[in-house]
Amino acid sequence: MKALWIILALAATPTFGAEISGDAICPRTIAVTQTPGPAPTGFEAVKSDQPVTLAALTIFDGPPKDLGSLEPDNGDSGQSFSVWTLSVDRKRGLWVSCIYSSTTIVLQHRLPDTIKSCRVTYDQNSHLDGYDEIKTMSCK
Repeated sequence: MKALWIILALAATPTFGAEISGDAICPRTIAVTQTPGPAPTGFEAVKSDQPVTLAALTIFDGPPKDLGSLEPDNGDSGQSFSVWTLSVDRKRGLWVSCIYSSTTIVLQHRLPDTIKSCRVTYDQNSHLDGYDEIKTMSCK
């Protein structure tokens, strides 16, 4: 019986200092089905075999529809990484918006309330849809 109480207590304990990374923040690739409208005269719309790959991400104070995009601490410094120190109103939550190449589809989700910072590193020699390619992502 004592073991059962310990298990129940652990299950009810909030997780502090949780860390998420990689695909838990933004999946690297996604499957998308797109249907073009009518092609202009003289053109034919065909499906590309290009993968739909993560091109960029944005962190928001509140749902992305409210347009509360947060600027990284190091701004547009030209560095190979971005860092966000997150201390915003947790009622609205922190959200991440995942932007993909070759599509207008964007994935978004609320980050765990325990997240205090996020870091993204880039390969400045490789570009995808005008963005430096994302190498790593982590939030803790």
